[in-house]
Order: sequence, then C-alpha cells, then structure tokens
Amino acid sequence: MKYLDYPPDPKKQKHHSSGRAFLQKVRKLLGHPDAVIRHCKGGPAVMGEITMRGPGYYVCLAYSWLDDCGYMRRATEQNPYGTGMDCPNITILPAWRASPEAFVEAMRKCRLIT
Repeated sequence: MKYLDYPPDPKKQKHHSSGRAFLQKVRKLLGHPDAVIRHCKGGPAVMGEITMRGPGYYVCLAYSWLDDCGYMRRATEQNPYGTGMDCPNITILPAWRASPEAFVEAMRKCRLIT
C-alpha cells in the first residue's frame, strides 16, 4: 500500500515552533515548570494546536488558515481540560499574544491564575 505524503505547510510549521516557544516562556513566567505543553500538527485538513495544561487552567493555541487563534479556560483536577458549561472558553485576543508578559496578565485578568 502506498501512503500519501503531504508537503509541509510553512505557515503551520512556523506557528507550531513559535507557539511552543511562546508557551514555554509563559510557563516560566508563571513559575509552573510542571505545566504540560503538547502539540498536534494534524494533516492538511486539520488546523493543529499547541496546548498547555497547568494548575487551574487549560490553554489552546490553534492554527487556522486566516490567523492564529485560540482559547483558554479554567480546569480542575477532576476536569483537566475544562470542558462543560462550568468552564466557558475565553477567546485569546491578538494583543495577548504580543508578549508572554501580556499573556500572563490576561490570564490574571480572566481569573485563571492568581
């Protein structure tokens, strides 16, 4: 059986490398070395995402064909991905992605961290 090999999407590759680096800086600023950062590049029809899960929060930076986007929400030990009506998504605004410091401040304002 022959498998199809899709050419890499340069914009998606840049998003993943810069997104991981960005969340690593955020994790360091938060002082949460155990926060888990994962990524899934997906295929040509999948956006792909970079996630970070830490104490009380879940962050997802997604790649779209139009722009970088994402969301963050509260999470608990019982609900580590923060799903359901009690954990609504907070859309990540472009200004919050200006710097890791701005992102951490946004997390504070949204009461995801203290």
